[in-house]
Amino acid sequence: MTPVLLYVISMIAVGNSFRMMRRKTPFIEVCRKQITTLFHQAPTDAPVISAEDQKKIDAFREHQAGAKRLSFGEEVRTLIDQSIGYGVLSTNSVQFAGYPTGSVVGFQVDEQGLPFFVFSTMSAHTTDILKDDKASLTVMSKDFKGAAEGRVVLVGTIQKVLDAELKSQLRDLYLKRHKDAFWIDFG
Repeated sequence: MTPVLLYVISMIAVGNSFRMMRRKTPFIEVCRKQITTLFHQAPTDAPVISAEDQKKIDAFREHQAGAKRLSFGEEVRTLIDQSIGYGVLSTNSVQFAGYPTGSVVGFQVDEQGLPFFVFSTMSAHTTDILKDDKASLTVMSKDFKGAAEGRVVLVGTIQKVLDAELKSQLRDLYLKRHKDAFWIDFG
């Protein structure tokens, strides 16, 4: 049997696609203006909107413009909490020196919101982490279908969990999200 190791990612710097969309660079502003123009120009074959429906649309837009938004941190935490519990872990490869590699891994978050993993010593990413603990975890929204969808990249160092009591707590928490992780107790 191969020992299973528990790791937690710490010292996280976060960024996601929402942040990029909010930057006011000339290119993005030009794109926004073009898109806005396209959406406000009715196609010649578009159905005619009644004055009553247009009034409702305008009221909805006005309401949305003043509606309170989640903070960047709340957006990130919500995306991670509502994800399917899998992401792409990118590490600096031992096998392919000088190149990063990515692995699809299951994760769960602890009480502080830090993601943690259960890794086998047979996994290439485990070997990579033991040599260089710097990594990133890309988590996509649960309904991810393409580049316009929400995602977040967590960047930091991954550290082995040594405390037996904490390992036990994290194991139980991991199994709440990944009920079929039968391999969690191997070794």
